[in-house]
Amino acid sequence: MYYCEFASTKYARHGTMLPAIQSLQSGIGYSSIFQFSKEDALEIRNVGSSKGLKRFAVYAEWIWFDIDDENIAEAAYRYNELVERFSEYEKVGYFSGKKGYHLGVKIDPMYGRNVPYSHRRWVRENNLVVDESLYQHGRLFRNVGAIHESSGLKKRMLLKTEGKTLHIPTVIEPVRSTPEYTESYSNEDIFRANLYRAILMIENPPDQGMRHTRLWGWAQDMCDNGVPYELTLALAKHVNGMFPTPKTDEEVEIAVDQGYGNSIAL
Repeated sequence: MYYCEFASTKYARHGTMLPAIQSLQSGIGYSSIFQFSKEDALEIRNVGSSKGLKRFAVYAEWIWFDIDDENIAEAAYRYNELVERFSEYEKVGYFSGKKGYHLGVKIDPMYGRNVPYSHRRWVRENNLVVDESLYQHGRLFRNVGAIHESSGLKKRMLLKTEGKTLHIPTVIEPVRSTPEYTESYSNEDIFRANLYRAILMIENPPDQGMRHTRLWGWAQDMCDNGVPYELTLALAKHVNGMFPTPKTDEEVEIAVDQGYGNSIAL
């Protein structure tokens, strides 16, 4: 039996661990996308915190895709494209309750610390335009039947089909900031490079479906460079404000939180 982290709201996270079936079928709140062994779940529950989950091995038998866009018609189009792309596979699709869709495709079971990274790597290699910040050990998503706070609509199932099982190869996540890397570049050089990336985001704004992923990835690199959270958040809000269609300040904060390891729910 595997366990999910359960949270009644996206910010009420205290390391509450429930059996996966019980958590996912609750009809309220949020559950972790990746699942934990009983032993690790007990440790997380005893600590009473959802921080530092990356140190644990996790289990997955689905790969999830988050398709989100300010333009709901565009999100629906991209969702239907993915449904068609995986037409031969067992899958389940949901309307998130506001402006996006969640599509799950059944995979050969995976267990280990590198499962989230392997999912993200597979998504990139297959050129899927989805929210890559989904692939973190502690990421949550809304349970089916739970009501979206701003829209008042429930997350609901759209389709469920039988079919083949997808194989996702395990890829070992490279160690960030290796000795070779830090010897070649000073922290100042890395910081300048990250600032230049921010300028490039202003000059070449990401598509609406990629704004969150670009801000999240940039914030993660700023975190790795030791930049204070408050400075990264202020810069991210400024960059976002230059986008043709900016995200809300709350959405920018969520992206930066995720980059700094504070996973916020979908």
